[in-house]
Amino acid sequence: MLMDEIDRKILAELQQDGRLTVTELADRVRLTPAPCHRRLRELERNGIITGYRAILDPAAVGLGFEALVSVTMDREDAGTVAAFEAALVAVPEIRHAERLFGDPDYLLRVVATDLNGYATLRDRKLATLPGVHRITSTIVMKRIVDNRPLPLPGTRYRPAGLPELDGNSWHCRVDPGNVVGIAGDDGMTTLPGAEHDMNVNYVVMVSGRAHQPDAPRHAQRHDRDVDAGGLE
Repeated sequence: MLMDEIDRKILAELQQDGRLTVTELADRVRLTPAPCHRRLRELERNGIITGYRAILDPAAVGLGFEALVSVTMDREDAGTVAAFEAALVAVPEIRHAERLFGDPDYLLRVVATDLNGYATLRDRKLATLPGVHRITSTIVMKRIVDNRPLPLPGTRYRPAGLPELDGNSWHCRVDPGNVVGIAGDDGMTTLPGAEHDMNVNYVVMVSGRAHQPDAPRHAQRHDRDVDAGGLE
C-alpha cells in the first residue's frame, strides 16, 4: 500500500490515542468522516494497523519487577531454534523477545511480581528452555522511554498531554517561571531564552501540566510565537 501524508497523520493520531472515534480522527486530520473511515479500513486491511489494545501499568497489576534476560544457545540448528522460539511464546511473563546477530543470541524482556518471583521463573522456566547454554539477567531500574509511537515521516511526535498545534496557532500567556523547555518540530528541544530558528514551529513545555490555550486562531498560523519572556 502506498501511503500519503494524510494516511501518516491518521496513523500518528491513532498511535497517540487509539480510542479516537472516526469523527474525532477525521477532525484532527482535516477530513470528513466518510473518507477518513475508508482510509482507516484500508490501513487495517493492509496490515499497517495490526490491532488496538489497552496499555497497562505493570506495577498497578502486581508485575512491577522487570528484567532484561540475555540468552546464549549451546547450538543453533534449525530444530533447536524452532523448539526454543516455540517455548518462548508459551511463557506469558516474556513481554518481548528478539533474536540477535552476535552474542547473546536472544534478548528477552520479562516481568514478575518481585525478585523471588523472577528467580522462580528463571530457574523453572527460562533455564529449562531447549538449547539454552547460558542466561544473564539484568534488573531494570527505571523505564525512561516505553511504548513510544513510531516516528512517521511528515508527522511530529507530541508527548502525551500537549495540545495539537498542527494547522492552528493559539494565543495564550504562560508564566515564564513555569516554562521548562521549548520543543520544535525539527526534533530539537531547547531551554527558555535560547536562540530559535524562525522556520521551525515550537511548542512550549510547562512544568506540572501542558498549558491550555485561550482560543485557537484559525485565520493565520505563526511560525514562531515564543520568545524568552513566554508565549504570546
